[in-house]
Amino acid sequence: MIINVPKRWVEPMAITRKYGIGATTKGDGAGGCNIEFEGSYTLTQILAAADAYDATEVIVAEIERLENEITPRRTREAILGTDSNWLSNQEALIAAERSKL
Repeated sequence: MIINVPKRWVEPMAITRKYGIGATTKGDGAGGCNIEFEGSYTLTQILAAADAYDATEVIVAEIERLENEITPRRTREAILGTDSNWLSNQEALIAAERSKL
């Protein structure tokens, strides 16, 4: 089946994650795209899968950003007690983001 999605790019992995099927996306991005896949899903279902995928990607990016802030210097400061609350606060922020997944 081929579905045209106007004015939006949909990552094929969104359909794969949601429905467990392979998909390909062709188009120019800004003007929309055509998604080809096996099955009979509606545009509404495809857009819902894309929204869920996009939301997950935002959460994963934020977790990576927070984890990358835990540098050896920050860890050393937490261990030595100069900034002991920072590390526990950072871990709490990461846990909060992970709970959204």
